[in-house]
Amino acid sequence: MYNKLFTLSDLFHNQELKKYLPQVRVNKNGGKAKVDYRYNIVDMDIYNYARMGAMPYMKNITMEYGGQFGANHLGVKGELRKHATIYDAYNGVLETLKSFSGCIGLIQSYGDTITDVMQKIYRSDRYKLDNAEPKLYLRINSLNEIKFMNKQQKEALLKNVVENIYFSDDFKQFREPSMERHSFIVNNRNVVRGYDSLKRDFDRKVRY
Repeated sequence: MYNKLFTLSDLFHNQELKKYLPQVRVNKNGGKAKVDYRYNIVDMDIYNYARMGAMPYMKNITMEYGGQFGANHLGVKGELRKHATIYDAYNGVLETLKSFSGCIGLIQSYGDTITDVMQKIYRSDRYKLDNAEPKLYLRINSLNEIKFMNKQQKEALLKNVVENIYFSDDFKQFREPSMERHSFIVNNRNVVRGYDSLKRDFDRKVRY
């Protein structure tokens, strides 16, 4: 069952969720709100996946991001386990990151859409008047549920958020008009469906 309890800000401009969902940075200057997407959850996932890949070969692992090798450098440090080599650890980290690259890319791909809509909301007259934001149709009853979601559940939540942006009437004034002219590939058999058909499905799904 879907509920309309939370806004985009509740999910993506919320310090309590910074370890669980991507968070935006908002710079409000003279009413011209600028929203920057910070991929902190991607960083956190990369940390966790890199550590996971190293654990069979290393102990007392510490992580380093940035440092002397540049801002995009990720370092994994630790003591090699008996019978393990540095090459084993390197390959373990690399293969684990490759296997989870789809999840990381999925989160990144939604960033621009979420950021663009949040910026439009913050710049709207209604928001400037009383901080009003449209509510999302989501299958959660509390934000605390997000903290216990696994990877698949988190992906489903993010997809649901983007569905709201594309199809919910509450977001119509904030989404790009071109979104309503798209056709969409809806499964791995490359079946294409039009916007109107998918919107009808969304409306039925969230209201019943």
